[in-house]
Amino acid sequence: MHVALTEVDCYHITRVMQNETSYTKKIKNIFEKCENRITDDDRSFVRLVCGVLLESPLSYLINLFTVSVLLLMLFILPLNAAGQTQSLEHYLQVAQRNSPTLRDYQYRLASLGVDSQEIGIVYLPHLNFDAQASVAPVFGGIGYDSTVTNFGSYSALISVSQTLFQGRSAELQQAKRSLDVRSTINAGTLERYDIERAVTEQYTTAYSDLLTLQSSRALLKLISEQAQILQTMVSRGVYPQADYLNISITMRQQEIVSHQRAAQYTLDLYKLNSLCGITDTTHILLEAPLLERSTAIPLSQSIFRRQFAIDSQMIDVNRSLLDREYAPKFGWFADAGILTSMPKTAYRNVGFSVGLNLSIPIYDGGRRSYEYQKFDIAQQTIGEYANFFQSEYYSKRVMLTEALTASDSAIAEYHLQMEQVRALIDFYKQQLAAGNLKVNDFLLAFATMNATQAELDQAEIARLQIINQLNYLNH
Repeated sequence: MHVALTEVDCYHITRVMQNETSYTKKIKNIFEKCENRITDDDRSFVRLVCGVLLESPLSYLINLFTVSVLLLMLFILPLNAAGQTQSLEHYLQVAQRNSPTLRDYQYRLASLGVDSQEIGIVYLPHLNFDAQASVAPVFGGIGYDSTVTNFGSYSALISVSQTLFQGRSAELQQAKRSLDVRSTINAGTLERYDIERAVTEQYTTAYSDLLTLQSSRALLKLISEQAQILQTMVSRGVYPQADYLNISITMRQQEIVSHQRAAQYTLDLYKLNSLCGITDTTHILLEAPLLERSTAIPLSQSIFRRQFAIDSQMIDVNRSLLDREYAPKFGWFADAGILTSMPKTAYRNVGFSVGLNLSIPIYDGGRRSYEYQKFDIAQQTIGEYANFFQSEYYSKRVMLTEALTASDSAIAEYHLQMEQVRALIDFYKQQLAAGNLKVNDFLLAFATMNATQAELDQAEIARLQIINQLNYLNH
């Protein structure tokens, strides 16, 4: 089981190191106590730290601070500890599930479904019940003309009416709702792709922090091992104490870098959780993102270009609906019930009526021509945006493709350089153990390895970011 040293263990080990008279025996006991609770890498690290302390009592004060910090770092940065790991796919699923915007688009689609069902209802016969009672009294010969009002009117009618020959209008309304559905689906899909791109970008950023942190710890382990060897050589008089102090300073710098990278990883991990709507603050180890470049598609099939086509079709439908408003309207109506001026004889005034109506628009001040002008302007605007998007789309694709090629080339060069630097470091380690190497030469090679590893990590993450952008354009 991969469990790092606890804070209590580190505290006790540090307290033991403060007692110079008995620290040798007590460190051994504590190490044996923790032996079955740490990984092989951590066990080697503890042996290394304790070995540095036990090697030379003369350097105790110098080593005390360094060893204490390294042990605490083992607690603070337990990368080998058994922790929960999560993949990019997990975060993508959680982000989409928690997104209120995607749920909003789902609600819009449900609402549009209801609207589509209402279209046919509008053109069915409409049945109404209307009741009215009005009195028009005359006082002293003053009042409404009784010939017109008959002193009052009383009615209770059931009426039905329908506009005929509206099949074309219903088809246009249904086409408009269909375009609304397509536009909503397209917008929801774009939102999902935007979420995928944003989450993938933040995930790779956080993974970059983890990658550099792991590299930093590997380099810290390397410099710590050489510090132990150098400590032994110093005690034998092969190297001066100044050389050990020099490598200790480098080790301390590397440890500070590790702390900074750990803090940055935690910060970017929290940003990733926030972006996905995750409130859990458990320390997570991110898996390597498995990003592969997707196949490029023609621009005509792109989801981004699809929205321009939908908007253009919507303008055409609205233009046709406007034309239908100026078409003649023919319909029928009927009513049945009571219509009387004398409530006492209302039973004699039960009847019905039927009729036809025709409405022909003649003049409304030229409203239709103004609406046509607005439709033309809207179509022209959509065309301008579509042309600009096409130019920008191809420019981005060319730029990202070239950047990906350059990134692959740089990564290959960095790998070659790392192989050469590792070979040099291995050679220098042998020479340092034999006392045939200047410490400054080893530190210079270590600095080169550190810089090359950082550049390699950044290049690999940059490549993933480029693939993420290209895949976004390929939707």
